[in-house]
Amino acid sequence: VSDDTDGFAAAFRTALARPGPHLLHARIAPGSPPGLGRPTVTPYEVARRFRHFLAVGPR
Repeated sequence: VSDDTDGFAAAFRTALARPGPHLLHARIAPGSPPGLGRPTVTPYEVARRFRHFLAVGPR
């Protein structure tokens, strides 16, 4: 697949057409846009929430 937005779109369509889970690896430009907000929860809290979601499902 090509290394541009068309290639990503094609890979995404291919993934959605088959049973998952899937992993798409995409290169991105380094850095962050000015004024981009930062996460307010710790990585530990994200992991805890995800484990909870897997155990009980969406609210």
